Amino acid sequence: MQNLCEGSSAWRSINNSSLSELIRNLAILIHDEPVVQNAIRILQNYCLGAGGVQLRYAKEITPSPNFQRFIDKYFYPFCKDAIVSYLAVGFVPYRLRKNDKGGLVPEVLPLGTYTWHVGKSNQSNLATPWNSIGKPPAAPSETDEESSGSQDNQPLLKYIVNSAYCKEKIYVYAFVSPQILFSCTSPLASLIQPFMALQHKRDCAVRADAFNSKPALVYEQSEKLLINDVSNSGLALQNPKDIEGKSSLDHKNIAERQVMLQQLMEESKHFSRLPGESISVIAPKNHSVHSLEKALTPQELMKDELQFSRLVGTAFGIPVSLLLQGGNVVGGGSGGGGSNQHFWESMEGSNRFLLDTCKSINRHLEELLYEVHKELYGTQGNPRFSIPVVPVIPFETLLMAYESQIIDDKCISMVLKATWGFGLGEEAGKARAEKRKAEYVMPFKDRKDSANTKKANKKS
Repeated sequence: MQNLCEGSSAWRSINNSSLSELIRNLAILIHDEPVVQNAIRILQNYCLGAGGVQLRYAKEITPSPNFQRFIDKYFYPFCKDAIVSYLAVGFVPYRLRKNDKGGLVPEVLPLGTYTWHVGKSNQSNLATPWNSIGKPPAAPSETDEESSGSQDNQPLLKYIVNSAYCKEKIYVYAFVSPQILFSCTSPLASLIQPFMALQHKRDCAVRADAFNSKPALVYEQSEKLLINDVSNSGLALQNPKDIEGKSSLDHKNIAERQVMLQQLMEESKHFSRLPGESISVIAPKNHSVHSLEKALTPQELMKDELQFSRLVGTAFGIPVSLLLQGGNVVGGGSGGGGSNQHFWESMEGSNRFLLDTCKSINRHLEELLYEVHKELYGTQGNPRFSIPVVPVIPFETLLMAYESQIIDDKCISMVLKATWGFGLGEEAGKARAEKRKAEYVMPFKDRKDSANTKKANKKS
């Protein structure tokens, strides 16, 4: 319990006093972690993959083809970047820049190019530090008192963003309402501590593998002579000078032998599959070889990787089986029918949760695009943006609905193209009609064939 309290207090101190460190960790998490990148792509595809950004005016008037291409080129990437910004910091700071032809287009400010803090709604965008919580507020001026009455209809708090890289006006759209106790309301903030612990274990595993891959041998001189052999050879009775001369001769012979073996092994490298940087070492005579101890890698690293993937799926609102593409592995196996039923029921609940998450994000994106359109072109014509969500339906259920004619060919073709990348075939409707016709004709045909067979048997 003490460690848990220490961890929570450390987290609060990181969020409040060292926001730059938190943002740096979030940037590393989004940019370098493959599981998080995969989750972002899944969320973007399910939110924007059904039909993209659709614009309608009053009386269901559609935009011109040129303006629709303009929307697909600039507004669609803007929505993808807005989803990443929402996941990173909880709001979307953007500007209106000029494109190559001089038209204004929206652009999300990249993470790291701006600073922000939480302030009152009647506070202007002045250069302020990242985190001003705990400091005494400045005395209100006469201008603030006059403007406070006209801004009572606004929320109490807002994000105040400043950037040294952007000279244009910065607009801020809040996905998550600002909090006075936390400057950063990122939905991915809960992944920071598990990610740092996992990174530490990964670094330990890399260092251990690097140490274990290097050759680590120790030669120990060990003269193994038996007393009986020394007595029988007569070395104990010989002159020390003669023994010294014989030892030098033995060392010379051993050195020549080692040089010869080394040359043979170097020549054999050309015919072997050993890498070019490999080294062959021959132990001298009367030496024993010992290998150094190997470094142990962190235990259960794969289990920690899978646990972190589960946390990523929970933070993003994505089913873990969809994130890892391995339902049986994530679900812990499914041996019997009861476990299979429980697994598919849990999958259905996860799919609905993902669908609700995508619908919530798209509602915010539609409102964000409306504000951008209002700043660029005004509200004339009553513009309405709609971003359909890719339905999360299992393929078997979708096929059953199609065969039962609950949905038409156009609807199922859109779902198939958005989910699996291919549409409905041209002969699909004809094949379905032939199948339904065969289901009704075949029983009567079989009965008629059996009656003809009986008549033929009677005649014979």
